[in-house]
Amino acid sequence: MTNYTKFIIRGSLFILFITALSALLGYSLRVILARNLEPIELGLFYAIFNFVMFFSLLRNFGLGAALIKYIPQYQVKNETHLISSSISSIFWLRILIAGLVSLILLSITTYLSEHYFKDPRATLIYFFIVLFFFFGIIVDNLRNLFEAFQKPFLFPLVDFSKNLVVLLLCIFLFYFSSLERVLIPGIAYFLSVVFLPFIFFPIFLYVFPLFKYSLRFNKTLAKEYLFFGLPFILISVSSIIISQVDTLILTYFRTLEEVGVYNIVLPTSLLLLYFSNALSSVLFPLCSQLMAKKDFNQLSTIIKVIQKYIFVVIVPIGFSLFVFARDFLGLLFGEEYTTGALALQILIPGVIFYVLSIVFQYILAGIGHPKKVAFIVGAAALTNLGLNLLLIPSFGINGAAITTSFSYILALGLTLYFLSKEITLSIPWKSWLFTFFAGFIFIITLDYLFSVLSFNYFVNLGISLIVSGLVYLALILLFKVVDLSEIALFLKKV
Repeated sequence: MTNYTKFIIRGSLFILFITALSALLGYSLRVILARNLEPIELGLFYAIFNFVMFFSLLRNFGLGAALIKYIPQYQVKNETHLISSSISSIFWLRILIAGLVSLILLSITTYLSEHYFKDPRATLIYFFIVLFFFFGIIVDNLRNLFEAFQKPFLFPLVDFSKNLVVLLLCIFLFYFSSLERVLIPGIAYFLSVVFLPFIFFPIFLYVFPLFKYSLRFNKTLAKEYLFFGLPFILISVSSIIISQVDTLILTYFRTLEEVGVYNIVLPTSLLLLYFSNALSSVLFPLCSQLMAKKDFNQLSTIIKVIQKYIFVVIVPIGFSLFVFARDFLGLLFGEEYTTGALALQILIPGVIFYVLSIVFQYILAGIGHPKKVAFIVGAAALTNLGLNLLLIPSFGINGAAITTSFSYILALGLTLYFLSKEITLSIPWKSWLFTFFAGFIFIITLDYLFSVLSFNYFVNLGISLIVSGLVYLALILLFKVVDLSEIALFLKKV
């Protein structure tokens, strides 16, 4: 293992820690909202939020990916003047695009409130979410800059801080204000993106003294970045279709109550993606540098380690969530949300595979093949859209879950195929098989112990998790899925 591996380990562990805290804050926010709003009010808010954020693909226009791709290359070549010009050009392009999209969105407010959301309260909620949409581009740009400069100890703090501010504002406004409750989350989101740039922009100036260099708008660079971003627009469109179009279709064909339940269920399953996001945020700019240096051996080594161990971590977590889906939803959000338990169980297998798919998609983009990633995600998105239109009218949230899970598995298959065409990729089928077998034994042990123990709920759960976890660890060691020497070296690098 080299400095690159050390960089991935340290950066990914810190990102994983911060994103875990961020996920906890985000999930706590959903608990607070579910406990203070009726399901129909929660559904109204998320119907509006998902509709507006569906257009974030136009707001970003793939320009964030251009920052992350090109700045590491300019650093390798010591072309500082191109770095400052890139930052300036991309910022003004993003502001212009976000402004135009926001104006269009505001122009159709009344129509949407009457004919799509079908609730007069939607108008004011929609206004605050559009403001959040526009000012959020400044926060997104700062996060992309920290990521481009490979500051894994800074960029995850942006999302963490946003979640923290939104959560604290919601708690304060719910309990200490007389505002109409359904308006509160929209106001909190808007205020968060107004506040955060005052914290993170001075920090960025410490990372890169921007004002020491020329900040001219470079038309040549802007054109290059726009063309580079085009495949990422398709990726963004496809990703948003996969993650949000089900809510849009549910809003049209089903009830706002179902929209509210599904927007608790889907984020619950996607908690597993924080593992892939932690790795991907480090890997994308790093792969770009490795390709610039033509260090193919290091790249292959990194991929080999990731594909072997990522399932070892997420399988027991995903399987536990599968077994206790109903209990989990009932305890945190209330009995009215347990109707989504089956949908959650349907989503879990697909998300487990999608974790690996996301990591490999970022690697594929980082080594210079964003068009192939666009094709992969586009194919999954079209499949998702078609199946949603077919299944949601009759099966509601369960139909949406089937569609999303199938799309995730399809994305992994296509990703493995295209990545194997570019670099040496030996898929560890044996390790994966043993890992899933150990996971099934883990579930059986967990379920059996939980049913026979006679303590209170949480003591039963704690004992069952510890014992079944030890059984899982023993099995992956017995099957030699995990190499103790690799773990020792891993801990040494950490």
